[in-house]
Amino acid sequence: MTSGEREILAMWVVYERPRDFPHSFVIRRRMICTDGRELVDPVPLAVGPTLEAVRRALPPGLHRMPRHPLDEPQIAEVWL
Repeated sequence: MTSGEREILAMWVVYERPRDFPHSFVIRRRMICTDGRELVDPVPLAVGPTLEAVRRALPPGLHRMPRHPLDEPQIAEVWL
């Protein structure tokens, strides 16, 4: 994020086999800004062979949300 952007919600999205990592689980931080824009960190927080492996990289104190039926099919779960 640039210095002029203010984050109001950060979430960590766990993907199963996204296009850029077709054989892995990946965690990316997504941010909702005060102006309504959604930003995604270009560098994944974690990449690993299993869901359990990437979960170890999550910051402590988060709560898991199951995927919503309307989520992209690659989304396994979201952590807030």
